Amino acid sequence: MGRRSIYQGSPSVGRRRHSSVDSHGSRSNFRVQFDSRQHLSVIFQCQGSIWPTVLPYCIFNVIVLYLKVRYLNSTMDERGFIVTGYAHTISVFIVSFFLVSQSNMSLRVYDSARTNVENMLFYTRCLVSSVAITTEDDQSTSAKEWRNEVAYYSCLLLKLCITVLTKDRLPWTIPELSGKIKQQLMEQNPCTGDTHQLSHELRTEWQEACRTPSTMAYFLRRLLKDGNKSLEEKIHPLSMSRLNSHLNGLMHGYHDILKYLKLGSVPFPMIQMARTMLHAQSAIKQSKIRWLTLSS
Repeated sequence: MGRRSIYQGSPSVGRRRHSSVDSHGSRSNFRVQFDSRQHLSVIFQCQGSIWPTVLPYCIFNVIVLYLKVRYLNSTMDERGFIVTGYAHTISVFIVSFFLVSQSNMSLRVYDSARTNVENMLFYTRCLVSSVAITTEDDQSTSAKEWRNEVAYYSCLLLKLCITVLTKDRLPWTIPELSGKIKQQLMEQNPCTGDTHQLSHELRTEWQEACRTPSTMAYFLRRLLKDGNKSLEEKIHPLSMSRLNSHLNGLMHGYHDILKYLKLGSVPFPMIQMARTMLHAQSAIKQSKIRWLTLSS
């Protein structure tokens, strides 16, 4: 098993969110957890599996094949019917498709995550530098304090995003978080504040941790808007729109990576079927080799 997550209710190695409809007609979500290093555990796992749907067809095909070999071989040979060997070729093609598709999905997720992390760093630098350049003519003490606070909030937002994505610790416990902003985040967090009374359901620490960067982005937007109170000359609306677009780019990168953490990069049924067919083919080939060795 890989590194355990610190969040309650979050899977540690593999995960895939599924939805099901209960007897009352309401839709409920559950998470599929699996250890990708345990092949047999993945193959025989029932949670999130499509085996209950596929297995009846497999049994029917085996019964038809048994009846054909047991009773119909002679009749089919007399009438000129033959069974070709293309089934093995098709099965190899299907296994290759599963494995290649899984690899392509994983690589695409990796490339997307790397691009989004680079964008998050880029937009953080752009936000801080744009604030400094846009208001550089104002050298008053209040303006300098405001620019310093914007830079602190921006770096703190990036730190919170990375903390959530790496599941290093709870985001509201990082040492860089202190002062007024920490108190505000703690008050707006149902796990540490009183806002759980307004929630429509009881969320886990993992869900609340994912919401923390969005809350931090809200406070940063308010700080950008309050800059007009600290500056001698108000920020032009177009400049304010550009600053918010930088913040939007940072949060877009965060949420783009977060969706893979919530949903998983590859559907579990696809992983299960690929490993099942791969191990089945390997066992069949090994049995053929042993049979040929013994017969010779």
